[in-house]
Amino acid sequence: MRKTVIGQPPRPVIAFTAATAIGAGVVFGVVPALRAMRIRLSAVLQEDSRGASGDLRARRLLDGLVAAEICLALVLFVGAGLMVRSFARITAVDPGFRTDNVLSVSLSLPRSLYDAPRMQQFFADLLEDLGSAPGVRAAGATSALPMSAVGQDFDLPFQIEGQDEVPQAERPRSQYRSVTPGYFQTLGIPLVRGRLIEASDWTENVPVMVINESMARLYFPDEDPVGEFLGVPMAGRIEIVGIVGDVRHASLQADVLPEMYVSYRQFSLSDMTLVVRGDSEAAGLAAMVRERVRNLDPTLPLTQIATMEGLISESLAQPRFNMVLLVGLAATALLLAAVGIYGVVSYSVVQRRGEIGVRMALGADAGHTRKLVIGQAMMVAAIGVTLGLVAALALARLIAGLLYGVNPNDPLTLVVGATVLLGVAAVAAAVPAARATRVDPVVALRSE
Repeated sequence: MRKTVIGQPPRPVIAFTAATAIGAGVVFGVVPALRAMRIRLSAVLQEDSRGASGDLRARRLLDGLVAAEICLALVLFVGAGLMVRSFARITAVDPGFRTDNVLSVSLSLPRSLYDAPRMQQFFADLLEDLGSAPGVRAAGATSALPMSAVGQDFDLPFQIEGQDEVPQAERPRSQYRSVTPGYFQTLGIPLVRGRLIEASDWTENVPVMVINESMARLYFPDEDPVGEFLGVPMAGRIEIVGIVGDVRHASLQADVLPEMYVSYRQFSLSDMTLVVRGDSEAAGLAAMVRERVRNLDPTLPLTQIATMEGLISESLAQPRFNMVLLVGLAATALLLAAVGIYGVVSYSVVQRRGEIGVRMALGADAGHTRKLVIGQAMMVAAIGVTLGLVAALALARLIAGLLYGVNPNDPLTLVVGATVLLGVAAVAAAVPAARATRVDPVVALRSE
């Protein structure tokens, strides 16, 4: 049976987040702490005598910290961008079936009370009752519903009749589904060739199956499989009567596997899932389905009631969580980078007030002063972005397994990330730069 664990971040995300957080802690916590520990009383008393050289060292240290901050912010931004693009690709995938106005209800018939004929009769009566109910367009049942962890989901080996016999362990395998008439119509799974499972496919007739397109392409590449026979363990000799479109069962990003659909009236299983399509919202069908089941057997529990849209959304919970996590971290890192740049540039303007005053006294205009201040900030930002791009390329493999349809080294995401970080740096430096243009040369020179 298929099991799905939702809500726990995978190890690559934990490793990626932990590495970034530890790196940020080291750079922005340990380095300033070590610097503070090296401060001596004599150095403090002689601070005025050090003059510009001390200020220069302080500015360089701050510039280095901001560059590291921008580097980490870019790594997180690129990771978030890759996750967003990957999630967009996943949500655009065609699942192979319709999800609108479809309700699913899981049932488990106790084997102590239901043998194969009673199982078949129960679902025949239930589906006939549901099909005639007001507001119901179609109804069916399957042993393994797409996007659901409930049901009997397994594969079986098979032998194509007419081909050389091979040991069972070496035979090809296919996913095995037992379905009732109406299942494909309810989910809108298209018929490609041949026919679907019908009400006439009873136990006394020739066993039949429908296969998906992937199975037809893989095992019958140069011939029409309709009319061919397969030998399946526990099922015997089964005729292929049709081909249907591919369906993504485990998740939207999972590969499509070869699938065989057999008639429930010929191969009955105790655990089945009803699918009911209505004229309006699927959730409104739940009470009606519960009542119809209770009319046939009031002791049967309904183990899972969910809409197909809800199951699709639930299957996206993990990639959605990964995306939101990295987007939140990236947004926080961008904010911290902007604050860091603003603070360093403001500090630089205060420290260089005399220099700016001299330049303006010698004829430098406001535009030149703005360029001087912003240029220094952009130089630091450019260093941080360069280091960030290198780090992002090196760390991309940590989240490669979480991506779908996106290259971990996607050039567009890297370019957009670098552009955004440089833009944030320019905006953060603009306010202190504007303040620098309002420095009064006379006041600045007197303060020196």
